Amino acid sequence: MRASSWALPVLSVVSLLVIGGSVAYAEVTGAKPHVTEAAAENDDSGAEPAAGDPAAAVSFQVCAKGNYATYVVLPDDANKKSATAQPGKCVTQALADEEEHSVKIYGLEGTTPFEVGEDEIGADGKVTATGTIDSPDYTTE
Repeated sequence: MRASSWALPVLSVVSLLVIGGSVAYAEVTGAKPHVTEAAAENDDSGAEPAAGDPAAAVSFQVCAKGNYATYVVLPDDANKKSATAQPGKCVTQALADEEEHSVKIYGLEGTTPFEVGEDEIGADGKVTATGTIDSPDYTTE
């Protein structure tokens, strides 16, 4: 008996979808496939601890409460750029230490950056971009 010619391609596509879904799930949840809890606790791979983990590095939040996306640049830390916070969202930015750091706050009009302001931020602080593209503002905590 001969298998139909469509069976192998269909099984290949289904396999790719399952693998892709598993990878996406692991990326979103931080899951480590095939790792027991005991093995995860003894992990010495050098990976950074997850945010919220007591062993996590010092950090601050960048929030976009206006009608534009925002990010910050750390001039004293080789101009490191934070992730971009979309309107209504916050992102976490790691700091090298608990000292005060200068930050330049930028907004995005589409893909074009514009300066919102400059300030200093420390560990566990928060930079919140507010206002509109035409009238941007910010607060720090």
